[in-house]
Amino acid sequence: MDNQPPEFTPTFPVDEPLYVPEEDLGRLPASSSLDSLETNDGHYPSPQTEAQLRLHSRQWDLRQHIIRSLDASQYQHHQAKALRLSQCRHSPILWEREDGNLSLQLQACRDRLCPTCQSQRAAKARTQMIEHTKKMNAAKFITFTIQNQPESLEENHARLRQAWRNMRQQPTFKERCKGGIYAIETTRNPTTGQWHSHIHIIADCNYIPQRTLANEWTIASGGSFMVWIEPVHDSAKTAAYLADYIAKPADMKDWDPETILEFADATKGKRLIHTFGTHHNVKIDDRKDTEEHKPKRYIAPLRLAAEAAEKRDPRGELALKIIQLGPKKLRLAAGLHIDKFGTDCKDLPTRLAQRLLSVMHDLFCDYCGNRPFGPHGQLPIDEPTPPPTPPPPPDHLFPTRFTK
Repeated sequence: MDNQPPEFTPTFPVDEPLYVPEEDLGRLPASSSLDSLETNDGHYPSPQTEAQLRLHSRQWDLRQHIIRSLDASQYQHHQAKALRLSQCRHSPILWEREDGNLSLQLQACRDRLCPTCQSQRAAKARTQMIEHTKKMNAAKFITFTIQNQPESLEENHARLRQAWRNMRQQPTFKERCKGGIYAIETTRNPTTGQWHSHIHIIADCNYIPQRTLANEWTIASGGSFMVWIEPVHDSAKTAAYLADYIAKPADMKDWDPETILEFADATKGKRLIHTFGTHHNVKIDDRKDTEEHKPKRYIAPLRLAAEAAEKRDPRGELALKIIQLGPKKLRLAAGLHIDKFGTDCKDLPTRLAQRLLSVMHDLFCDYCGNRPFGPHGQLPIDEPTPPPTPPPPPDHLFPTRFTK
């Protein structure tokens, strides 16, 4: 996670049970638990919170498999990645925006191996690709495949990328294909253990016969001739198909730990979706936060509302009542159960949002101490008192120099 603020570390206990209002208890599923989440069975590098259980519920099993595979490695960089994934959305925090409304920061890890983060990136990329595909004069969907060989994934990707660079220099393709968006898909044959990679492209491309395209790809790839090309009739469907490779770059649920580690090492720092030609400056897979209203002032960790309400603090109960009127993401981040028959809203009204920020700020001051906090909103850490400054040495140790 590059250029991101440090992870939020709460000073209050993280293993206490969460509070849910009595009217919500009847709607909770029988398998739901509000006690401290030790669902990791001792394998996770850090305990999981109720917010993580809610926010990662759709990808929980896959996420668990990936984290355990990384944590079992003997290398520190794999264990560090496992720790980063296990802390994803551990303690969402509230900020105040410049317009006075609230801003929720989930403290996401934004790692490629995190299924939840990848799903959000795919949704964002899908919208951007649909917009740019509609601007193309003659959009085509093209797939290039290279032959399987007994090689590592890093060597397989290097061979595919080199073939793609050679293809962009072929005369017919270079003349008729102006630019576009491409994504690399990776699969693995469970029988032979060989990697199989191919590249999917949405290109602004004039008519090219399939035989001509296959001949040029054979030259560019050094022997591979498997090519598929078709016009794009539904830009939304094609963009969604291509964006799925961001959310699910590979079917890792059936991979063993060694395969997951190899995939993590081979794709580290590499783009699996990119642009070329006239679309080269278009940003599709951008991990940076492009929120229109930037956070201005740190307020409190959202989990503090549930912990205060469990202690029967009326301010915590009021905060939870306001959160229940908010959007789904806010309620999930607070660890509350979501009624599938309930309605959802886009954002809290300004009056309620300001009331929630005020209550949460009071709770933070009382429970965590009214102390200054860091520039990125992290809770303050009690620094040891510096030793007193020693007195200056006596004057006779530094005699005055006399001059004539």
